Amino acid sequence: MLLAVARRPGCRARASTAHALALATAEARRTFIAKPSNNSSFAPSAEAVNPSASIYDVFTKNDDMPISNIGNRPGKLVMMNEKIQTDFPDMTLAMRNKFTKNRAHLISLIDALVAGQNFARARKVLIEAYEVTSREEFARLLNDYLQEYALKELKDTGAIEQTISYLLHITDDFKNKPLDPRSYAILMATACRMEDIIRGDNSIKKLFKPFSGQTLSGYEILQHQNLFSYSDARRIIDICKIPESDVPPVFRFDAPPSTMDVTSELDPNSDEPLTLALIKAQAEAMKEAFDGIPASVPKAGYEELNPVDSIGLKYLRSSLKGVAQVTRPVLPIYNAAEASGTTDEGFLNFEAQIEKLPEEEQDQYREAFEVYNNQRQRLLEALALESAKERWKHDYEQMISRGDVSVSNINEYLWEWHQAMAAQVEYELYSVDRALEKEASTPHTRFSAAEKMRLRYGPYIKLLNVDKLCTITILELIRMHATIDANEGLRTARAVLTVGRAIQQEYNSEQLLRHEVSGLGVFKPTKSTLQNPLDFGRALATAKRLNEEHQVLKSWRPEWPEDVKAEIGSTMISIFMHVAKLSVKATDPVTGREVRSLVPAMNHSYQYNNGMKLGVIKLHKDFSDKISSDRGNGMIHPQFLPMLVKPKPWTSHIDGGYMYSSAPLMRTKSSMEQSEYVKEAAKRNDMKFVFEGLNVLGSASWVINSRVFRIVAQVWNTEEEFLDIPGKISEKIEFPPEPEKSADPAERRDWARKCKLMVHNARNSHSQRCDINYKLEIARAFIGERIYFPHNIDFRGRAYAIPPHLNHLGNDMCRGIMMFWEAKPLGERGLRWLKIHYANLSGYDKADFEERVKYAEEHIEDIFDSADHPLDGRRVWMKAAKPWQNLAVCFELAEALRMDDPTQFRSRLPIHQDGTCNGLQHYAALGGDSEGAAQVNLMPSDRPADIYTYVSNKVSEIVEHDAKNGVLVAQVVRGKVSRKVVKQSVMTNVYGVTYIGARAQIASQLKQLPDLHEGSVFGAASYLTKLVFQVVRDLFHGAHLIQDWFAECAKRIAKSYPPGTIEEDSTQATTAVVWTTPLGIPVVQPYRVPFRKQVSTNLQTVYISEPLETYPVNWRKQTMAFPPNYIHSLDATHMLLSAVVCGRKGLTFAAVHDSYWTHACDVDTMNTALRESFIKLHKADLISRLKAEFEERYKGYTYQIDIDRFSEQGQAIVAWRKAYRSKHGHTISLMGEVKLETKRTKLLESENPEEVKKGQEMVTPLSIIGDADIDSLRPPRRAKKQFDERIGRSSENETHGASDAIIRKALGVTSPEAEESATEDEIAAAKLAADSPKISISELGANLGSSYMEGIKIMVPLSFPPVPPKGDFDVERVRESLYFFS
Repeated sequence: MLLAVARRPGCRARASTAHALALATAEARRTFIAKPSNNSSFAPSAEAVNPSASIYDVFTKNDDMPISNIGNRPGKLVMMNEKIQTDFPDMTLAMRNKFTKNRAHLISLIDALVAGQNFARARKVLIEAYEVTSREEFARLLNDYLQEYALKELKDTGAIEQTISYLLHITDDFKNKPLDPRSYAILMATACRMEDIIRGDNSIKKLFKPFSGQTLSGYEILQHQNLFSYSDARRIIDICKIPESDVPPVFRFDAPPSTMDVTSELDPNSDEPLTLALIKAQAEAMKEAFDGIPASVPKAGYEELNPVDSIGLKYLRSSLKGVAQVTRPVLPIYNAAEASGTTDEGFLNFEAQIEKLPEEEQDQYREAFEVYNNQRQRLLEALALESAKERWKHDYEQMISRGDVSVSNINEYLWEWHQAMAAQVEYELYSVDRALEKEASTPHTRFSAAEKMRLRYGPYIKLLNVDKLCTITILELIRMHATIDANEGLRTARAVLTVGRAIQQEYNSEQLLRHEVSGLGVFKPTKSTLQNPLDFGRALATAKRLNEEHQVLKSWRPEWPEDVKAEIGSTMISIFMHVAKLSVKATDPVTGREVRSLVPAMNHSYQYNNGMKLGVIKLHKDFSDKISSDRGNGMIHPQFLPMLVKPKPWTSHIDGGYMYSSAPLMRTKSSMEQSEYVKEAAKRNDMKFVFEGLNVLGSASWVINSRVFRIVAQVWNTEEEFLDIPGKISEKIEFPPEPEKSADPAERRDWARKCKLMVHNARNSHSQRCDINYKLEIARAFIGERIYFPHNIDFRGRAYAIPPHLNHLGNDMCRGIMMFWEAKPLGERGLRWLKIHYANLSGYDKADFEERVKYAEEHIEDIFDSADHPLDGRRVWMKAAKPWQNLAVCFELAEALRMDDPTQFRSRLPIHQDGTCNGLQHYAALGGDSEGAAQVNLMPSDRPADIYTYVSNKVSEIVEHDAKNGVLVAQVVRGKVSRKVVKQSVMTNVYGVTYIGARAQIASQLKQLPDLHEGSVFGAASYLTKLVFQVVRDLFHGAHLIQDWFAECAKRIAKSYPPGTIEEDSTQATTAVVWTTPLGIPVVQPYRVPFRKQVSTNLQTVYISEPLETYPVNWRKQTMAFPPNYIHSLDATHMLLSAVVCGRKGLTFAAVHDSYWTHACDVDTMNTALRESFIKLHKADLISRLKAEFEERYKGYTYQIDIDRFSEQGQAIVAWRKAYRSKHGHTISLMGEVKLETKRTKLLESENPEEVKKGQEMVTPLSIIGDADIDSLRPPRRAKKQFDERIGRSSENETHGASDAIIRKALGVTSPEAEESATEDEIAAAKLAADSPKISISELGANLGSSYMEGIKIMVPLSFPPVPPKGDFDVERVRESLYFFS
C-alpha cells in the first residue's frame, strides 16, 4: 500500500531550479490516508494546462451536461506519496512494506478483538496502533472499542460511573489524538444510563465542556442517532443548552410520534439490540420462506432444460429457488392466468394490467409487488447459508425417519459431516481461547507452533458462529471442485485462501447488515412490524426518509492479512477432511462377499505440473459421482444473480449494488494502491457523477424475451449443435488407432498431438455447453420477472454488470433473450429505427440509413416467416450476422407491422448505436487527424465510412504495386486482402498491439483461406502486418505521435523514484503510472512484480503474495499498457457521461462499452446526448492537462538515464566519481548522488547566505550538467569499428583527454589559483582519470554488435517531452455526423 502525505496549509512554496530535486517533507507524519494537494494551480496557465480542469472545468454550464461543476475542489488531485514520512527518512522499500503490513495487521486485529469482546488485548494493541495510524483511522478503532466495551459493561455490571471513568482513563493514553464527536456521543449516551439522575447530569455537563471548548456544535454529537433515545437526546439538549437549530429533526419537539419510542443501542434494558432483533426475525422469516420454496422453479408452459452433467449447474438451480417463493401477491394478472390455464408469463404484463385498475388501487398493487420482490431478493442474497444447512438437515432427518442404512441423497452426507465438523470446530475454538488466556496471563512463556498459529488467527475465526464456519467451508470446497476437472484436483493454495476469504466476506456481510440497520437511527421495528412485510417496508422507508440529511458512519471493515486467511482456510479444510467419510462397498477378493468401509471423501496429495510440485485436494471418485448424479439441493452459496429490486445506489467505494451482499465499486485486480486512491476520491465526492452514471445503468429494468427463450430452449433440448450452441459431447472420445510401438516416432507424435487436440476440443465444447446451460437456467428462473443488473467499474472506469453469467454484455444469445421491462410506443421515428436495427443485425450496416430501411422493407416476408416459423420455416434469421438478436427483432417487427397502426406498438427491444472503432475515434479527436476522423465517422458524410475497408483497399493497392514489381510474397497474397483479414489488427492497433500480436491475428485469418498454402502463411502475415501498420500510421499521424508520447511518459514514470526514496538496489523502481479521468476516477496501473512468501499451514506450505506490500513495477507492462488504458478511460468517461445525461432525460439507458442502447422511440434523443458528450469531452486539451497532471503528481521524482560519456559533461562526471571514490574509499551509488543533490538543493533554498554559498560550492552530477539540454546529451549510436578501436576504455574512469578546466569543474575548483584548496590525492586522481588504463573486453562484451551506445548512468529530475502538435480537425463537426454512432 502506498502512503499519502498532505502538504500543510500555509507552507511556503519552495523555489526550484532546472535540475533541483524536491526536498523531503520537513515534518514527518505517521499517516496512511491519502490527502489532497493544496496547490490550487501548478502550471503557468491554469486555464490551459490545469490537470484538474479536465475534471472540473471542461464542460460548459449546460443543464443537459451535468459535468459542468464536477466536485468542489478545483485544481486538487488525489495524491498518494510512496514515502512514509516518519522519523526515519532513509526508510527502504523493505522497511516501508514491513511498516505497512504491521499497520494493516494491527487495524484488522483490533477490529477482530473488539468484535470478539477481548478488550484487554484490544487495549494493548490500540497503544501500538496509536503510533502508526492516522487520526481518522484511530478514531474509528477507538470508537468501536468504547461503544462495545460500554455496552458489555452496562449489560454485565451496570456500573455506569466506573465504566465512564475507565473509558476516559483509556482516552488519556492518546492525548495527541483528541476524541471526535462520536467518542463524546458514546460517553454521553453511557452517562444517560445512570440511575442517579443528578450525577448523570453532572457527568453529561463535564463531558460536554471540553467538546464545546473545541468550538463544535451539539449537532455533531446528536447526529449519531443510533446511540440516543428521544428522551436521552432531549435531556442532553436541556443540560448542555444546545440551540434547537443545532438539533437533528428526529430529536426536535415536532418530531414524528414514532420516534418517541426509539431506544438507544447502548440501552441495556431494551429487549435486545436492533441488529440482533432484525437478524433473528430474518432467520425466522427465512425458515418460513424456505418451507414454501418448491423443489424447482415452476414455470408453467416452459419445459425444463436438459442439464449438462455438471455439479455447478445443480448448485445453481438450488440457488435460483429463491425466485420461486410460493406466496405471490394477489394481482389481477395471476387470477387471469390461472383461470385461463395459459402459460405463466409472470409479471410480463404487470404495468398494462395495473393501468386498467382504478387509480386509487394502482399504488396498492405496486406496493405489494415491491414488497414481494424485496422478500425474494432477501432470500436470494442473505439466506443462502441457512438455506443450505436447513436442506441438509431436512434430508438427513428424512433418512433417519425412514430407517435407511444406505445414503441415497448427498445432502444426508453433508448434514452428517456438518454436525461432526461443528463439534471439531467447537473444540478448536476452545483451544484458541486457551491460547489467548495463556498469552494474557503469562505473556513471556513459550508457545508451541500450534499455539502461535492460534494466537494469529484466533481472534478472527471467533467472529462467526460455528454453524456458519462449517457451512461456508463445505459449500466453498464443493463449489471450487465444480469449476475444475475432477481428475486434476483443486490446488491447495487456492483452496485455503478462498475459504479464508469467504469467511471474511461473510463477517463483512454481517457487519454491513448491522451498520445498515443501526444507521436507520429512528427505525425500531416492533414484533408486528417484523411479521408484516408491508408494514415493515413502510416503516423502513419512513426511517430512511427521515435520515437522508443525516448520514451516519458507514460500514467500515479492514482487510484481514493474507497469511491469517490462509491459516483459517487451512484449519477449516483440515477439520472437514478429517470428519468427511464415505461409506463405500467393495468385493472381498478372498471370500467374494460384499463389504463396506469408511474412506475419506477428500484427500490431500501432491502432483507435478510443468516440473513444479503442487499440493492438491481431490474428491473421492464415489463422492464425485454422487454429487454429479444427485440433484444437490442447497449445496451452493449463490453467485451474484440478477436482482429483483432496483440496485442500491452507489454512495461510496463500498456501498452500492446488492442489498445484502457486498461488491466493491471497482474491480482493482487486488491492488490495494488503487483501492486507496478510489476510496479517497469517493470520500472527497470527486466521483459523484461516476456514481450517478452507474446508478443509471443499474436502474435499467429488464425482462426475459420469452419468445426467443422458447426457441433457444427447444434447440438446446435436442442436444445437437445449433449456431453457437455446441452439441452434447460423448463421454467417450473415439481416438484414431494408435500406431505400433515400432512405428516412426514422428508418426506417433502426430497421433499423440491429434489425440490431445481431440481432448482439448471436447473439453472446450463441454465448457461452452456448461456456460450456456448456466445462462439458460438463470433466464428460465427469471421469465416474467422484472430484473436489474447492478454495475461496477474496472480500474480504468469501464462499466460491467456484476452478475457474471446472464447479462446484456454477454454473447449474441444472451442479448437475444433480453429486452427492456418497460414498453414504449414506437412512434414514426421509433419504427424507422427498428427497421434500421434489423438491417444492422443482418449484417447490412455499411449502407446509409435510407438503404437500411429499404432493406428491411424488402425483407418483410422473411421477417414474418422468421417470426411465425423460426425452426420450420426458411430460417433466414439464422444467416444473419447476429442471429439470435435478429430473431428477437423479427418477433418485434412482425407484431408491430400486423397492427393497424404500427407506430402505436409498445416496444421493449433495445436499439443499439455502435461507435466506429471507438478507440480510433478518440485518437483522431486527440490528434486532430482530419483524414482519420473522416474514416471513423467523426466528419459529416452521406454514407458511413468504414475504416477496415479503407485500410484493406490501401493495403491491396500496395500489394498490387509490389506484385507488379516482382515481390514474391506480394504475388502470393494478391487478391486475398479482405476487410476481414485486416479488421482485428486495425481494431487493436489503437490499443497498442505489438507487431507479433498483429501478425498472429492476420495469420489466423489467412489460414482460413482455402487457396493459400500453409507454408506461406507466416511470410504473408509478416508482410501484410507491416503494410497495415504503415497505412494506419499514415492515416492517423497525429494520433500515433500521441501514442508514442504516451509510451515515453509511461516509461519515464515507471523507471522513476519518489523524492527521498533511498534504496540499496536502484533497479527496483516502484512508481506506477497514475492519472485522473475527466470524470474524476484516479486510475492506477496495477502491473507490478509481486514476491511470494512461504506460509506454513495445517495442510502444507503455501506461497502467497501480500497485497499490502509495495512491489517493484513491471516497467514494460506499465509502458505498453498505458496508451490503450488511457483510451479506455476516455471511452468509459464518454459512456458514463452519456448515461448521466440520458438518465436525467428519463431514458432507459444500457451500454456495452462502445455500444449504447435505448428504446426505439428514444434513439434520436440518445444520439444527441452521445454527440454532445463527445464534443464536450474533446473540446478540452486533454493531453496538455495530462502532462500538467504528471508534472504535479511526479514533482520531485527522479529517473535514471544514460548520457554520452564522451561529451564534456560525461567526462566531467566520470572524473568527479573517480575523485569521490579516492577521497571516501568507496564508489558512490546513484541514490547516494540523489542524496547529495537533495542536500545541495536544500542549501541553495536556505535563507542563510552562508548555507547558500555552501550549496553553490557543492559539486554533483546535476550541477556539472547545469542548464544543458539533457536529451541532447543522450549517447549516439556508434559503429562497431569505432567500438573496436576503443575497446577496454574504463566505464568508470574514462575522460578521453579531459582538459584541466573539466577536471577543475569536476572537483569544484573554479580557477587554477583555487587548485591549491584541493588535496593532492584529489588532483592526482582526477588527472589519472584522464589517462586511465583500459579494462577487459568481458566488461564490455554486452555491447559487441554492429552498433552500440556507450553512456554513463545518472539520476535526473523526472520531466516529460513536449506535447505533440495537434492537427486541424474540429471536434464540433461530430455534431453534424449522422454515422458517428449508428
